[in-house]
Amino acid sequence: MWKLHTKLKLLTKRLSQWSRETIRNIHEQVINWEEKVQRLEELEIANNTEAERTETNKAHAEYICKIVEKRRRLHLDRIKNHKGKWITGEDKISKAAIRHFNGLFNLPASSLDPSILECITNRITDKENITLKDTPTEEEIKHAVFNLCAYSAAGPDDYNGTFFQSCWDIIKEDIIAFVLEFFRVLWKFDFCELWFDMILNLLSGI
Repeated sequence: MWKLHTKLKLLTKRLSQWSRETIRNIHEQVINWEEKVQRLEELEIANNTEAERTETNKAHAEYICKIVEKRRRLHLDRIKNHKGKWITGEDKISKAAIRHFNGLFNLPASSLDPSILECITNRITDKENITLKDTPTEEEIKHAVFNLCAYSAAGPDDYNGTFFQSCWDIIKEDIIAFVLEFFRVLWKFDFCELWFDMILNLLSGI
């Protein structure tokens, strides 16, 4: 399972090196482009006519009016407190909001009576349960990979679905080996709940 993890880490370093050599420092490029835009804006201000300035000022005024109107609509003048009474004033509204969310996040711990589960009928047969535990085929693994969200990743600066889908022909052997090893380990530990949680934590970091 660590082979895929190690390869992806190595690839990350190589991509980072390639980025520095090819694209170079993106922060410096942003600064350079900001300076170019500023110079163009200065040229436009210096060369524009009275009519153009009037039109620009009018557009700015309309934009500001829209922003002010939007903020006015979003502004809270009053809310109802926990007793159902209307309250006004930023200080009172803030205290009411804090009280409300404190109540939500500090609810008393609830206990579940295990006997309730006896009322639930079995919806999965023994045959279906065995099928759920079967080791996935190569086609099933590929289907799962190509159903990943193209723009979602496990974490910051991580690989998204587009990477796995676009490079499938290159990385499929490693991905398939990883998934098969994952299921092999689960079977070895008899799907132990603690081990399952550990595996999920490991996957979230890859």
